[in-house]
Amino acid sequence: MHLISNFGKPSSGKLFRYSPVAGFLLVCINPAWAGDYFDPGFLGNSGDNTAVDLSAFSEAGGVQPGKYTVWVFVNQRNAGQYTLDFQKNTQGKIAPVLTPSELETFGVNVRQLPDLKDLPATAEIDNIGALIPQATTMLDLARLRLDISVPQAAMQPEVRGAVDPSQWEEGIFRPDGEL
Repeated sequence: MHLISNFGKPSSGKLFRYSPVAGFLLVCINPAWAGDYFDPGFLGNSGDNTAVDLSAFSEAGGVQPGKYTVWVFVNQRNAGQYTLDFQKNTQGKIAPVLTPSELETFGVNVRQLPDLKDLPATAEIDNIGALIPQATTMLDLARLRLDISVPQAAMQPEVRGAVDPSQWEEGIFRPDGEL
């Protein structure tokens, strides 16, 4: 009740009086910026002094370069499980290294894209967005999933129920059913 009754009256100033020491401390305190740090010593056996580079994991979505077996999804459609090589690309980010033959397997119309049609089938592509405008890749290592987004204009046309001729089996067609 005492605080409410003094609401409109001028304050005596005793409550918020500053001392010179408090003012000096406020001026001298600098903000400290710190990042997360994980001691790599926790990963090894005792007495093992091997240096482990964890810098790739300091940013969101960071992974170490290497081969990963991932499920590949192209435009949200499952293309299968593949073992792909992930390396640092020209932008300094870890990206899948794909070949034109792999892109063709995933349904990309390689023969109709001017930047891809002249490349050898085994040429390594570390930045798909440089050759296919607006194409992106995103790796979800927790689910072992690589999402590749390619504009529909760069994809092979699909006919419902059609089977790719490369998957046809050799055989003899006999419409009468006799062998």
